[in-house]
Amino acid sequence: MSPRNSAAGSARSSSYESSNGCSTWPKTRSVQVRVAAYGDNLRVSVKDEGSGIPDEFRSRIFQKFAQADASDGRAKQGTGLGLSICKAIVERMGGRIGFEPGRGLGTTFYFDIPLQSRPLTSSTPSRPGRPAVLVCEDDGDIAPILRGILEGAGYNVDLATTATQAKELLKVNRYVGMTLDLALPDQDGISLLRDLRGHAAAVLSARR
Repeated sequence: MSPRNSAAGSARSSSYESSNGCSTWPKTRSVQVRVAAYGDNLRVSVKDEGSGIPDEFRSRIFQKFAQADASDGRAKQGTGLGLSICKAIVERMGGRIGFEPGRGLGTTFYFDIPLQSRPLTSSTPSRPGRPAVLVCEDDGDIAPILRGILEGAGYNVDLATTATQAKELLKVNRYVGMTLDLALPDQDGISLLRDLRGHAAAVLSARR
């Protein structure tokens, strides 16, 4: 993947995650998405007219499943995985992500990505003694994020971009778990899962 294509793909993924809440946004309020050159970087910003971000929540907003306090009587609001995924994608491309509280209501989230980004690495070294997980994912943006999350949780990770690669890896390695894309290029995830379960059942039957 070329640096320019990597940056474009990451920008699309991060923009989608950053503005994903627009589908449920009240029609009386607007959300502005802007893309512009910012020095040697590409800046994408998403500005809303929401209720703002509480001061005590700002330091945790990019954490996974962070949740703001509901002491003001409103329903609790949180970030889920969206902003955490954005942060991981942007930082992997050598960029940075942040936000600027508006005056009164509203917030502007933004991320900057170098126009000449460094390419993504295809693998990372395994650490002895760690349990292993197989990631079956052909999306060049999502796969590194899944790998990073799992490695951060203490797992070694092997990556397969096709069902054929997944089957070959499963023949020679033992995994404690597997993530599975339902739309792999050579076989859909559901039928792959059925094949693997059928093979496991046949092996167990032969051992009895």
